Amino acid sequence: MRTALIVGGTGNIGRAVAAELGAREPTRLAIAYGSDDAAGERAAAELREAGHEPLPIRADVTSDAGLAAVAGLVDREFAGRLDVLVYSAVSRILQPPLEMPPEQWTRSLDVTLTGFVRCVQRLAPAHPNGGRVLAISGISGLRVISDVHLAMGAAKAGLHQAVRYLATVLAPRGVNVNCLCLGTVMNEGILRDESPGQYRRFHRTAADSGPKGRIPEPAIVARVAGFLCSADAEWIVGQVIVADGGETLR
Repeated sequence: MRTALIVGGTGNIGRAVAAELGAREPTRLAIAYGSDDAAGERAAAELREAGHEPLPIRADVTSDAGLAAVAGLVDREFAGRLDVLVYSAVSRILQPPLEMPPEQWTRSLDVTLTGFVRCVQRLAPAHPNGGRVLAISGISGLRVISDVHLAMGAAKAGLHQAVRYLATVLAPRGVNVNCLCLGTVMNEGILRDESPGQYRRFHRTAADSGPKGRIPEPAIVARVAGFLCSADAEWIVGQVIVADGGETLR
């Protein structure tokens, strides 16, 4: 049976990707989250309702202790073998560039970029030939999308380049590293309309900015992630795959 760890597994994208991986083929799923135990249990309950048996683990992968926790889970529960690593952790720092406190800038880089690199470093020995590593990113790493996305956009742009470098190292071992770059995806904040002003205006126009004319549910983009984590994606290496419904065309 395939094994998979989704870091950031309690977010809307992480939950959807976990469900997609489990639906595609029998998979032992582990979902790692930073600090919100209630969110971890909700995500696990949602996956159980879909027929899966997830292993939730509280692990802040920006810390040595968090990295040790996920590595220990892989050793203990997966017998040291990790077929799929999906990194979907993100720190949603939304601040005007000239007003952003330095600690928020650092936090964004730590969670989105440094956490990914450290996870890959720590877990690389567990990946077998045919393993898959997938980073989840967004189009703020490709273009300017609002006045408050500096921290997130810079971290995601760095994530794209980290994927390319790590892919060159791991491909000879039979492990593919790629990045899925998403446009706007439906989430709880959009539904409740609780985003900051500039981000809220961005959400309201996102449905009109691409030829699809709508904001997708997470399950739609999770199918692309599922493919990139599959054996069928063998020849896709070190790529930033944009799945945005054409949002960046305009």
